[in-house]
Amino acid sequence: MAQRVLASKPANVDELAKLRLSDADAASIDDVRKALIAKIGENIGVRRLSSWNLRRVVWRIIYTVSRIGVLLEMQGGTPELAKDIAMHVAASKPVCVNESEVPPT
Repeated sequence: MAQRVLASKPANVDELAKLRLSDADAASIDDVRKALIAKIGENIGVRRLSSWNLRRVVWRIIYTVSRIGVLLEMQGGTPELAKDIAMHVAASKPVCVNESEVPPT
């Protein structure tokens, strides 16, 4: 699905749902999602969609067991540094995901 998003650049979740998973597939991403729900019995879906055009170091890390993911963008540094920072963010179990969510006190 990520490859399809990168190739097609849908503007929103509705456009994403209508895309075919690949050129070889007749089923839409939403059809595949519904089939997976029926198969595994777990409700899954895409709630948000956004993209960036970056010329910076980006690292992503996802821990499925603890259900946390980190997408880190930084200017300068190396991929190794970005990975280390992303791992520390994930390990700290942050309560805020952006500056506006930080409590004033």
